[in-house]
Amino acid sequence: MNIILVVSDTFRRDHLPCYGNTNLITPNLDRFAKDALIFEDCYASSFPTVPARADIFTGRYTFTYLDWGPLPADEITLAQLLQNGGYTTFGVADTPFLVRNGYGHDRGFQDFLHIRGQRDGLERKDWLKRRKSEADLFAPLTFQAAIDWLERNHEQQFFLYIDTWDPHEPWEPPDYYVKPYLPGYKGEVIAPVYWDYSESGLSQREVEIAHACYCGEISMVDHWFGQLVARLRTLNLLEDTAVIFTSDHGFY
Repeated sequence: MNIILVVSDTFRRDHLPCYGNTNLITPNLDRFAKDALIFEDCYASSFPTVPARADIFTGRYTFTYLDWGPLPADEITLAQLLQNGGYTTFGVADTPFLVRNGYGHDRGFQDFLHIRGQRDGLERKDWLKRRKSEADLFAPLTFQAAIDWLERNHEQQFFLYIDTWDPHEPWEPPDYYVKPYLPGYKGEVIAPVYWDYSESGLSQREVEIAHACYCGEISMVDHWFGQLVARLRTLNLLEDTAVIFTSDHGFY
């Protein structure tokens, strides 16, 4: 079997219709879930972003001995094991912490593509100058890169790792993804807070806007995940590929 592992960061379990929330617009994940094995009892062990990836990549409960930081050199990763087993291994991620500053989460991948722009500072400012359409946003870029790679390499036995930071903050999807959740949305972007919103100075209306934008990013991820599944179907790969869709943690 081929293996595709999709990690969508900060994706709350209770924001998927297959877990009972019928307010979210996720038609592609809904169709996928109908044919999939759904895990009812699955819990984050190490979190947030980087410790959760360490668990995923090593199969260990790393929170007990690793801090947020690079993978130690002696940790054996999933990609290494699969490569040793004959798989072609490729990863693509816009999550900003995996390969920068020696973090080493690309270990074991024969090729790994980092979609830049998520980090604050010059990197993000430069990306903003290039953004022209939805296709230039991070989740679309990440999924499209994976689709392009599949078109070139689908005849090999592969492990494809896709890591998109959306629906992680900042919540700034195109407004047409937000308006179904918040009619009259005018493009506001609400900065996240990591404690009680009332103590931080946010109004109830601002919380509603932030939540609608979060839901809009979920719908955007759903759309591009659907593009991936559609390409798997046209490449005749669905019967021979295990596709895993998961997250690392949720949000307040």
